[in-house]
Amino acid sequence: MTMKAIHYARLVILCLLLHGLAASAQTTRVHLGQGVQSIDLSVEGLVLEDPDGKLSLDEVRSTQVGIRFKRASFTPGFTTSAFWFRFTLLNEGLEPTTWWLDSGDRFMQDLDLFWPDASGTYQRQSASSTRPFSERPVPAGKFVFPISIEPGKPVEIFLRAQSKGFMPVAIYPSLWRPEAHQEATHRIHLQWVFYIGMATALIAFNSLLFLFIRDRNYLFYVLAQSSMAWWVGTSRFGSGVAYEFLWPESPVFDQMALPFSAAATAYFAYMFQSRMMALPSLKPDLDRYWRLVIWAMFVAAGLPTLGTALPQLVPLDVMQSAFRSTSFIGILFFACNAYVIYVLARKGVRVAKVLAIAWLPTLFILFYSFLLTYFGVRIEWVVPPAMMASGLEMLLMCLVLADRINQARIEKARAHAEKLALLQQSERELEGQVAERTKELSQEQLRTRELLHNILPAELVEELSNTGMARAARHESVTVLFTDFSDFTQVASTMPAERMVTELNEVFAAFDDICDEEGVEKIKTIGDAYMAAAGLPKPCADHAQRCVRAGIRMVAFVEERNADSAFKWRLRVGTHSGAVIAGVVGKRKYAFDIWGDTVNIASRMESSGEPGRVNVSAYTYDLIRRDFDCEYRGRVDAKGKGEVDMYFVKFPSVSTASEP
Repeated sequence: MTMKAIHYARLVILCLLLHGLAASAQTTRVHLGQGVQSIDLSVEGLVLEDPDGKLSLDEVRSTQVGIRFKRASFTPGFTTSAFWFRFTLLNEGLEPTTWWLDSGDRFMQDLDLFWPDASGTYQRQSASSTRPFSERPVPAGKFVFPISIEPGKPVEIFLRAQSKGFMPVAIYPSLWRPEAHQEATHRIHLQWVFYIGMATALIAFNSLLFLFIRDRNYLFYVLAQSSMAWWVGTSRFGSGVAYEFLWPESPVFDQMALPFSAAATAYFAYMFQSRMMALPSLKPDLDRYWRLVIWAMFVAAGLPTLGTALPQLVPLDVMQSAFRSTSFIGILFFACNAYVIYVLARKGVRVAKVLAIAWLPTLFILFYSFLLTYFGVRIEWVVPPAMMASGLEMLLMCLVLADRINQARIEKARAHAEKLALLQQSERELEGQVAERTKELSQEQLRTRELLHNILPAELVEELSNTGMARAARHESVTVLFTDFSDFTQVASTMPAERMVTELNEVFAAFDDICDEEGVEKIKTIGDAYMAAAGLPKPCADHAQRCVRAGIRMVAFVEERNADSAFKWRLRVGTHSGAVIAGVVGKRKYAFDIWGDTVNIASRMESSGEPGRVNVSAYTYDLIRRDFDCEYRGRVDAKGKGEVDMYFVKFPSVSTASEP
């Protein structure tokens, strides 16, 4: 070998050594001491990206490829590349020790761990989200691999991860003592049991309330909280507990449940809150924008759900882009939620104020976690607070419903009080109206009675009012009075009709007053004739005296009126006493009338008399002779009656005082 060849060989060896030193300089040994329980490997390892996903373990361990390892994020995000993670471990003990490597992920489709055994031969363990839970290397919520580390010398382990689904590549590797990992898993299970127990109790309680009350708000609460519990159980916040305990043999369903439960949670949360806050009526524009965000989330969540069930229909890059959009849309959803609550709380909506308290912790944690997920940042620390915030949100949402019941009770009591006050006011108004109508009715009845009194005798009015009819009656001792104007037809023919009616009205009105004052019952007027009677319908002993006094006063009134009137009237008055039949006739216009021979004779007394005189029959004279001086006229021929004894009452001896 020539010196030149030897020189080139030395340069090659030197370069290889330098590359090896450079690669080893990037590697940090992880010391596994006796007191160490867990170690975060994400700050201790190196990362190599394999865009084609074709590198083997031997190629990765080779010097040419090995120098490409570098410090980088263990959460590359949404990509189809494969990634190799290299860790150098040193067991400082004297005996081999078993450790559990927790990948911090449970959604990766391809995950392989390579570590050397005692002979230096690399062993391989695999895990995948497409396999049932029972096929995992360690029965844990995330992918965990048990490894044995020999003492005394550094060993290199390799972890390969590749996403063939919609989830991003996000590895949070850590090394655990088995008992420490089991204890941490037990704590997570306790948190989950407490969370799901509280959620189940609240959901069951409000389901019963919905069945009894039939208020759809309770139904939307149940659906919203069920979706929230489902989403928490399927997302990183639940650490895969739902998959482990509820559907361990359905890995495809577990992957499909994640985006679908997120969209369902957003939808039912919107339905519950918008109804509770009356958002569509108070802020229709905000309600419309919020709905658009939710429908966008359904579309973005639908593609990875469909692609998981039917991978041949949706390309991988489309699935990852769609799921990445759900994070961005989720941020918009929570931003809309916070803004709506803020706007309505400022408007004084009571429910919005309670929802602000209920959603504040959840909004902060979920918004922050979505933001970190969007940028591929580790969010393991938010798991317990997320469960706590979700449980607090469920409890406060239930209190919102309870407050709704209380407010409904208060509103019902207020409405009842207002209704009672309105009823009382209506009752007072009705009483006033009834009193007014009663007064009007009383006045109308009074006017009716007055009108009836003007038509009928008082006794018959009472009988007619009480029984609806007035019975005819025979009266054995009655005096009938007739008046008539002498030569009325001749005088009326030269008199205007209106003036004639006025004259008769004035005279007959005066006769009405005289009859009332003397206790005589007016019967009717026929043309210029005026008919009255005494002794009916209520009998009296002085019926003849009453009629004679009334007749004398009527004659006196006419004579006195003639002194000042242009038209001179000559009045004849006649009376006769005897029996009559009295009754009310007519269907619409009642008329009180009397019948009998006494009426006919009284009419003959008037027609057989003289103007300015009161002509009485012998029967009447026999009743009044002790009270009035009369002049016997002899037997006078009465039309249709033959000769009848008649008397003129002498005015000088007349007493016009009315007897009671």
